[in-house]
Amino acid sequence: MRKIISLILIIKVFFSLPSFCEVDKSDKVLLSHFLKLLKSTSFYLKDNSEVLDIALPDASSQESLNTFIKRIREKGYPVGIWSVPKEEIDKVSFPFLTCLKDEGWVIVKAREGRKWFVEDEKEEKTISQETFVEKWPGFLISLYMCGVWLETLGKDEEEADFYIICSYHDEHFSLIRKYLEEILSFADKNQKLLYVDELGLIPLDTVNNYMKIYQLSEKDAFRKIKEQLAKEVKNLGKGIPIYDPLDTYNRIYQFLADKRIDSTMEDLDYMNWRKIVILDHIGLLKNAFLAFCCGDLDLYLNFLTEYNNKYWKYNMNERDNNFVEQLIKIKKVNPNRLIFTIRGLSHLGLEEKLFQKGYNVKFVIVGKGFVLNNIAYRHFVFINYNTNTVIDERKPYTFAFVQETIRDFLVGRDKLSLREATIKASELVKNLNISDIEAISKELSKKNFKSEQQKVSDFIYRWIKGKMRK
Repeated sequence: MRKIISLILIIKVFFSLPSFCEVDKSDKVLLSHFLKLLKSTSFYLKDNSEVLDIALPDASSQESLNTFIKRIREKGYPVGIWSVPKEEIDKVSFPFLTCLKDEGWVIVKAREGRKWFVEDEKEEKTISQETFVEKWPGFLISLYMCGVWLETLGKDEEEADFYIICSYHDEHFSLIRKYLEEILSFADKNQKLLYVDELGLIPLDTVNNYMKIYQLSEKDAFRKIKEQLAKEVKNLGKGIPIYDPLDTYNRIYQFLADKRIDSTMEDLDYMNWRKIVILDHIGLLKNAFLAFCCGDLDLYLNFLTEYNNKYWKYNMNERDNNFVEQLIKIKKVNPNRLIFTIRGLSHLGLEEKLFQKGYNVKFVIVGKGFVLNNIAYRHFVFINYNTNTVIDERKPYTFAFVQETIRDFLVGRDKLSLREATIKASELVKNLNISDIEAISKELSKKNFKSEQQKVSDFIYRWIKGKMRK
C-alpha cells in the first residue's frame, strides 16, 4: 500500500486542514449546493441534498476521505475521489469538490478560458488558472468523468500498476486509438507493454457445436474454444491480427498487431460463463419485453429486476472479481511491464477492486462530460451496484425499456454508435414521466405487436415525438 501513504504525505505537506468532528452549518450549505449541482447534470440522480448530516472530510486522512465517499454514496450519488495529472486539468467536467491551499474545501463550478469559478462556504469567486493550479493538490471528488485520465491515488513519481480504457464495444475506433497511443507514451523507453484482452462471451451454440464435432463434454468444449482464442490473442504480439465481428475490435486488434504488443486474454471461469449464458437462455429479458408490450408494468419490472440482479452478479461482480485476481497474478509475474486492458462501461468500479488490493490504477472513459450522460438506465444501476451506491432500482428500470428501445431504433435508422444513440434516446426519455410510460405500455397492449421489435420501436418513437409536438 505504498501509494496510499504517498497520497497522504503529498496532501499533508501541501496543506493542513482541521479534522471535522461535527457537522457545522457551513459544511451542510457547501455540500448541499454541491449535490444539487450534481443533480442538475443528470436526470438519473435524485435530490437528497436536504437530508445531509455529513461533515466535510479531513483531506489529510485517507480514512476520513473514504468515509466521506461512502456516506455520499449512501445518499444515492455514485461519486469517487481521484487524482488528475495537472496537464489533464483542462479536460475535467464540472462541478467537482476539492481543497485549495490556504482556502479549504471549495466547489469548482466552471472554467472560461483561464478563469476558474469556485465557491466556498462564504462566497463565489473567480481565480486565475495559474493560481488554481498552484493551490490545487491534484485530486477531486465528483461523478465519473469521460475524456480525462483519472487515477485512484494522488500523483507521485511512480507509474500506475494498471491502465484501463472504459468504452462501449462499438465505439469509434479513432477515440479509442487516441488513448491507446497515450498508453504507449506512458511507457518508459525500454519498458514492454502487455495487453489483457476482455473475453467476449462464447455463445452457447458454439460450445454445443464443438461438443458434437469433437465428442466433448460442455466443460471441455468451452476450454478448447478458450484455448484457441487465447492462441489468437497471443499472436497479436507476433504481428498477426484477429478477425472480430465488431469493426471497432478489428481495428483494435490490427493496432496491437502493428505495434507487436504482447497480449494475453481474460481467463473466464467455466462456471461463471455457464451462469451468464444460461441466464440469457431462460429468457427473463424476453419475458420482460413481452410483459411491457402486454401492458403489465409490474410483471415487466419483476422480470427485469430478476434478470438484471443476476446479470450483474454473474457478469460484473463475479467476473470482475476473477479478473482482478488474474491481473494481480499477471502483475506479480511481470512487475516491470505496463499492463493495460479495455473494459465495458458496466465494469466501472473495477479500478476500486484493484485499489482495495493495494494497486494503483489509471483509467479513462471514452465519451464526453459525466459518464451518467453516456449510459443507459440499466448501466446506471450496474455502476451504482459496482460502487456500493444505494439506489432504488424501480424508477430507472421503469424507464429502461423505452430508453433502450429508442436507442436500438436510432442505431439502426441513423447508423449511430451505442453511445451516440444512448445520448439521443436519453434526451427524448427525460421528457417523460411514469404516467407516460404507463400510457405507452397500455397502448402497446392494444397493438398486439408481441415480439415484433421493429414495430414496437417505431410505435414508441412516434409516440414520444407526438407528445413533444403537443
